[in-house]
Amino acid sequence: MAMGTHTVVVPVDVQAVWDYVSDLEKWATTVPAYKEHEIINDKQSIWTFEGSVKGIKKQYKRR
Repeated sequence: MAMGTHTVVVPVDVQAVWDYVSDLEKWATTVPAYKEHEIINDKQSIWTFEGSVKGIKKQYKRR
């Protein structure tokens, strides 16, 4: 199997990155196959993903 690595240096302050990733409301919709999410508390959330393979549609819910 072929493998590779790619690195990108983003000229952004570490705190700005942390502010973005620590609030899932800001980035949740960018996750592949994302459908919806529900925040339970600071450490728990329920995510729903949906995708299809060869015309078969599947939904997956993850807590």
